[in-house]
Amino acid sequence: MRARTWVRDVRLGEALELRKHIATLERELIAETSGSVGMLKLAELGQQLRRHKFRLEVLERCVSGLSERGRPNGQ
Repeated sequence: MRARTWVRDVRLGEALELRKHIATLERELIAETSGSVGMLKLAELGQQLRRHKFRLEVLERCVSGLSERGRPNGQ
């Protein structure tokens, strides 16, 4: 059971870091949109944002599954 808790805690840490990175990318995307940046840079930021949001979704499902399976039956 310790291994499951350890993995869940590691995944939660990864998810937290990913959320911070996503927030940074979103701020950068907003700042770049207001300036005169090329479409290539905007497309690159958008791709990074989509990729990180997908990874976050996967991590959240993983954490959710670890939390549910770790509970004893009847609780």
